[in-house]
Amino acid sequence: MRIAAKPIEDLTVGVDALLVAGNDAAFRDFVADLFAASSSMVSVRRALGRATGLSGSEIAMLLAIRRLSPEGNVGIRAIAEHLHVAGPHVTMEIGKLAEAGLVTKRISASDSRAIDIRLTPEGRRRLRQLTPLVRAANDVLFAGMTEVEMAHVHRFLRRIVAGSAKAADAVDTARA
Repeated sequence: MRIAAKPIEDLTVGVDALLVAGNDAAFRDFVADLFAASSSMVSVRRALGRATGLSGSEIAMLLAIRRLSPEGNVGIRAIAEHLHVAGPHVTMEIGKLAEAGLVTKRISASDSRAIDIRLTPEGRRRLRQLTPLVRAANDVLFAGMTEVEMAHVHRFLRRIVAGSAKAADAVDTARA
């Protein structure tokens, strides 16, 4: 069945390459799937949290610390940039992890305004418990995906993340 072209005022995207015969139906389906995928990933993170007694956000922080500093310290800003979240959110979550004895916070030796975060032995132990669960989830989520597909998806997602603030600004400007 061929879908007829829509008038421009009914289209949800104006990029010609994303229209099929002047119609945005496939694009709308794609965006719905993108939101569903994002929501599904949050659900997986929550399941990991239920299995470990940590919140999804705390899991993200621990994984980011391990990724960014396998042997040393990492700062709040680096974690925030890695996770694409606000610094104050990271500060709050790191405070919870410090209270739980999973990380330590110290004033940075190189910048007295910064805090260095380090996993404690208990934090490393909890990550060792978490890793097989993350692997099990990832094996299901990404089964059959090739290295090339992964690289394309990763590049695509980075473009979406990079453009998100501008997209929100465009919405605010259009409303004004």
